[in-house]
Amino acid sequence: MTIQLELITPELAQQILDGNTDNRPCKERHVKFLADQMRSGDWQVTGDPIKISASGRLLDGQHRLRAILLSETAQHVYVARHCEEEIFSVLDTGRARSASDVLATSGMKNFTCMAAAIKLLILKERGSLPTMGGKVKVITHAEILDFARKYDLEESTTKAHAWVKRCKLLNPGEWTALHHLLSGVDSKQATDFLNQISTGLNLTEGHPVFLLRTKLQLARDGRFNFTPAERMALTIKAWNALREGKKIGQLTWKNYEEFPEIF
Repeated sequence: MTIQLELITPELAQQILDGNTDNRPCKERHVKFLADQMRSGDWQVTGDPIKISASGRLLDGQHRLRAILLSETAQHVYVARHCEEEIFSVLDTGRARSASDVLATSGMKNFTCMAAAIKLLILKERGSLPTMGGKVKVITHAEILDFARKYDLEESTTKAHAWVKRCKLLNPGEWTALHHLLSGVDSKQATDFLNQISTGLNLTEGHPVFLLRTKLQLARDGRFNFTPAERMALTIKAWNALREGKKIGQLTWKNYEEFPEIF
């Protein structure tokens, strides 16, 4: 890898951007902010270089390059060439690269929802979902990308978007994670169960989904302050009761309890 200070003209910026085959989604507001700084002369060279692989693929720096185009100015920028392609998933730029950025650049659909779900699923795998608000080991972008490649979550994210439009009792990441987990037991029943949560149709008092919806609605309305772990645990307990054919009088779970197994 070589790093040197280069004068990047709009023409050269466009040439480099042509190698931006699968970078993260561009944030136009950030591009405009940088372009305004460049026009006014307030933009300054930083030690963070634009990064280009040996094959010419742009790994990092698209916002600065697009700002040069927009501002129609030439700017001195450090450029690192012949970088290893593997560094792409862990790079930061003027705006920190998020987990959803990494999934987006890897061709994943519904990447924001998927990233949120994968974080929950990894925490559950680690046994640290109940304590997610405390000190837990950081989930790296590489771990999230590996999980996304190992498990196909696209069907779950697609269904989650439909459910969250209909019902705001769970967020998109929670709908997705729950569908993935419950489908490991019975895919059709998992879909039917989550559909019933989202619609609230054909429920009677004592039905596990009736109790679950009641608690989630109270939380949504400010009566409770549920964490994602609590919402998921209560949903799993309702699922387990339904699988056993039970009518239940109450539905509770606390963070200090063992996270419920799925059966």
